[in-house]
Amino acid sequence: MEAQRALNGPGVSVFHSQTSNAFMLIAFMVGDLLLVDKTILAPVTLNFYAGLNEKSFVNLKNKILKNQSDGEFSHLTLGESIYLYMLVDLVCKCFVDDTNETLKSMASQNLKISEVEYEILRMNFLHYGQSLIEKMNEKFESNEVFCDFRTRLKGGKE
Repeated sequence: MEAQRALNGPGVSVFHSQTSNAFMLIAFMVGDLLLVDKTILAPVTLNFYAGLNEKSFVNLKNKILKNQSDGEFSHLTLGESIYLYMLVDLVCKCFVDDTNETLKSMASQNLKISEVEYEILRMNFLHYGQSLIEKMNEKFESNEVFCDFRTRLKGGKE
């Protein structure tokens, strides 16, 4: 019960900007392929991403997209922030794994994105994603719930 209460506490805010919007759209497109459509396989076992499933992903996506379309911040709870962290971590892993070739092919075929454009988007996503993960690690470094989650995600325990 205490852990659940902690998850409802304050988390991060997602700002409304062109960069943030583009970053979130890429994360949501890959998230949809992984968690909703299941048209690509995750490059790692999803067991360590406990709680990140189709429902939690769709709720997070809907909240952020609605606020961004209204030109507003998305104030996330700690639990939602953890889902965002997991999503970004998972998408980054897709971009540095064999899954990247599948994503590149899909982008080329469905979105008519050249290999050069795709590589620029991929590298920008990885840079922005790493920055977000580092900032969240710093922000929540003394939060027990977050630290427990991060230990599980790194393979410390399931």
